[in-house]
Amino acid sequence: MILFDKKNIVAIILSGGRGTRLGNIDKGLQKYKGRALVNWVIEAVRPQVGKIILSINRNQKQYKELNLTTVIDQYDGSFNGPIAGILSCAEQLKTQDFAYMLIASCDSPRLTNNYVARLYDNLQNSAADAAVVNDGNRNQHLHCLIKTSSIDALDAYYNNDGRSMHGWFQQIRLTEVDFTDLSDCFININTLDELSELEKRTQ
Repeated sequence: MILFDKKNIVAIILSGGRGTRLGNIDKGLQKYKGRALVNWVIEAVRPQVGKIILSINRNQKQYKELNLTTVIDQYDGSFNGPIAGILSCAEQLKTQDFAYMLIASCDSPRLTNNYVARLYDNLQNSAADAAVVNDGNRNQHLHCLIKTSSIDALDAYYNNDGRSMHGWFQQIRLTEVDFTDLSDCFININTLDELSELEKRTQ
């Protein structure tokens, strides 16, 4: 495995969605084992990166209490999808020298604290622009490592009405990284029933 300098990696944690399937509540602030979902993601990601930025669209006071940089969507207003969140956060990087962006969704409280090295290793050993987690069943498009040199391509895709990470990944050089052995780490919560079920299974 190629060793990496975590100082070259900025993490963007996406916590700015509408939470439609949860009744339009802020998903990142929902509790799992007594702590907000976003806190679990921060805890897992923090030792693997040089900086964390939170993409949010509401509840600024609660997120500010986490003592991290917070960014509200600047692309066409709020709630315009994950790419709008990523690009808004990328504005913060123009004066900072990060080679990679780690994208992580706020609704995955089971992330392991050493998975980024595998993404990095695969990205370095390919000609790809991004490395995405494959959990053995499908790609987890909101868990990926992207070269910051690809920001302009992502911006162009968005400005051409592209909105899905899946669609963008089809246009760039992508490497899929096998995480079959850690598939449970990338469970994401979309409904309150799923959150309740995860609580029961992991007691």
